Amino acid sequence: MSSLLHIHGEYIFNPSFIDEIIVGANLRKYNPNSEGTIFSDTAGVVITNSELGCYVGAKKRFFKDKVITTATLRTDKNQNFPLMFSPALSLVWSPNMKDYARLSFSSALRNPTLADQY
Repeated sequence: MSSLLHIHGEYIFNPSFIDEIIVGANLRKYNPNSEGTIFSDTAGVVITNSELGCYVGAKKRFFKDKVITTATLRTDKNQNFPLMFSPALSLVWSPNMKDYARLSFSSALRNPTLADQY
């Protein structure tokens, strides 16, 4: 029988010097058992895979909430790949209730699926 253990936690702080700080983490532990139909997990071969991700983000509003800035940094580690960092920044300007302009930068990763790895 296959199994996936997924644990995710997040906490939002509201300190006085910034609007919001978010910290979080997640852990995944894969234990596939395809009996040779998808993976090469026959003849006593057991496949497991673990990954861990952590992130921190901050949000600050300016000019009576007309400008909102955010910054986030995420790090991920899969047992088969090196530690990776994913930054993101954004600036949202809302001159009135109907119009928005957004400028953002982000970088992300996508690990291969378990079937691609094994």
